[in-house]
Amino acid sequence: MKTNLIIVLLLLVLTSGCSSLGSLPPTGADVLVANDAEGDAKSGIYEISQTFPRLERETAFTAARAGLVHADFEVVKIDKENEVVFGERAVTAFYWDFAAGIYIKELPDGVWIKLMVDGDAKRKKFARDIFAGIRLFVAAELENQINPQ
Repeated sequence: MKTNLIIVLLLLVLTSGCSSLGSLPPTGADVLVANDAEGDAKSGIYEISQTFPRLERETAFTAARAGLVHADFEVVKIDKENEVVFGERAVTAFYWDFAAGIYIKELPDGVWIKLMVDGDAKRKKFARDIFAGIRLFVAAELENQINPQ
């Protein structure tokens, strides 16, 4: 009986530190377009946002997926109607799990992308990795538009 109780308590402690997609806004409508920024939000979620002039909405969704893959996240959901792409990174021997939401807002001349990552102290590193993948994809896409092969 004591062993079962210890196992249950251990599982509760281990899972209580885990992130989930439920900690992130469910749709792009819940995220307000603001100035480009980077940093910790009050809720302990790390955020990065940037405007991408001349980028099309469809390309932004592909870039969001590429950013998640670049940072070894699993793409969980792409919801174009609700302007969001979700990804997760599972618990490993070195990291707790992480949840990422990428919100895409169409502007008159481009798109605004906001990334929110929930997780432990490494959330800043993973947010920057994801956004680096987004920027790489966007740079290659815009270069291809300027100089088609």
